Amino acid sequence: MSPSLFIVRIFFPCLFALTSIGIMSFIMVASAPTSLKVSDGPQYYGISKMLGDGKGSRVYAQPDYSNVTAECFPELKGRKRETFLAPFSLPWLYPLHLVPANIFIAVWTVFLGVSLLASLLILARTFNLQIGQTAWFCALLFLSGSAYESLRIGQLAPLLILAFSGALYFAKKEKWWLAGIALSLLILKPQELLPIALALVAGGRWKWIPSFAACALILLATSYLMIGSEGYAGYSEIMRDIYNNNNSLHTELAPTIRGQLLLLLPNMVQPITSIATVLNLAGLALIIFWSRLKKDSANWLESTFFAALPFACVTALYWHSYDLLLLMPVFAIAMKDNLSKEIPIWLKLILAPLAVIFFLPAYIFVHYNYLLEGGKINPFFIAMIIFTVVAIYISAKNKEVDIIKT
Repeated sequence: MSPSLFIVRIFFPCLFALTSIGIMSFIMVASAPTSLKVSDGPQYYGISKMLGDGKGSRVYAQPDYSNVTAECFPELKGRKRETFLAPFSLPWLYPLHLVPANIFIAVWTVFLGVSLLASLLILARTFNLQIGQTAWFCALLFLSGSAYESLRIGQLAPLLILAFSGALYFAKKEKWWLAGIALSLLILKPQELLPIALALVAGGRWKWIPSFAACALILLATSYLMIGSEGYAGYSEIMRDIYNNNNSLHTELAPTIRGQLLLLLPNMVQPITSIATVLNLAGLALIIFWSRLKKDSANWLESTFFAALPFACVTALYWHSYDLLLLMPVFAIAMKDNLSKEIPIWLKLILAPLAVIFFLPAYIFVHYNYLLEGGKINPFFIAMIIFTVVAIYISAKNKEVDIIKT
C-alpha cells in the first residue's frame, strides 16, 4: 500500500476513531458531577444490594426499593425509584453490589464503554471489516446519540449488544452452545430477544436453544430463590401498569409505531397499545417469513438480520433510542464495500441527512430540545421507517446476497 493510500484508508480513519472516543470520554467526565441524578446505574445497584441482603422479595415494592437505593446513594433520598426488569433477569445483576457504592457510577460507566468497544471489535471480526472500515465504524459509533444516551444514563444497551455481537460471532463459527449462552444475557430485555430468537429458529438455526434453555432455567430457578412468589407478584402488577399507562418508561419517545401514535394521541394509551400489540405480532410473523425465505442463502445471517433488525425496532412495543445500539450489526454489514456499492448515489443523498439526527450534537437537540419539549412528530421514527424500507429493498432485490461477502 502506497503512503497516500495508507493515510487515506487507515491513518485518518484511525485518527477520527480516537478523536471520537476522546470526545465521548470528555463528555462523560464533564458530566460526572451530575451523572448520579440521571443515571439508571443506581437502579441496578439497588436491585443487586437487595438481592445480596436477602430482601429480593421486596425489589418491586415501594418504598422499600427507593429506601435501599437512597441508603446506597444518599443524594437520591426522597426520590421514587422503581425497576421494570423481569425477575428472571435479576441474577445477572447480582454481582454489582460487590463494587463500593461511592465508586459504582464511575466503574459502571467505564464498564459500559469498554463493552461497547468490545462489541464493535467482535462485529468487525464477525463480518471481516478491514482496519479502515472498523475505524470509521468506531468513529461514528462513539459520536452516536445512542452511545451517548446509554453511557450518560448508565443503561444496559452496551451489555446487550455485546451479548448479541458474541452470539453472532459464535453463530458464524457454528459454535451454537456458546451462541445460546450469549443470547441468554438478552433476557434482560425480552422484547429485544424475541425477534432475534424467532429469526434464528425460522431460519433453521435452532442448535443454540439447548444451552440457552439451560441458562434460562438456571436464571428462573435462581431468581425464584432470590425473590420468591411475592417478588413475581409485584412484577406482574408493575407490568399491568406499564401496559395500560404511558408515564412510566416514556414509551412515547421510542422510535416505534406505538411511540409515534402516543405522541399524537397521548390520551388513547390503551387502544393504541392494543393496536401496537397486533402490529408487533404481525411484525414478528413477517420476520419469521423473511427468515424462512433467506434460510438457504449463502450468507443467511447477513441477509436475515440486515432487514429484520430495523423492522423489529419500528414494530416493537418498546425500543428506546439507546436500544438502537442493537442495530450495530446492520451498520457493520452496510459498511462492506460490495454492499455499499449497491446503494444508488441518489439514495445515499437522501439517507445522509436522515442519519445526521442520530449523531451528536443533532441528537441532543432533537431529543432534549424538541421531543422532551412536546414535539409531536418523532424524527427518529420517520428516519427509522425509511431506513427499514431501504434495508428490506436492498436485501429483497437480490435473490442471493452475494453483495455481502464474508
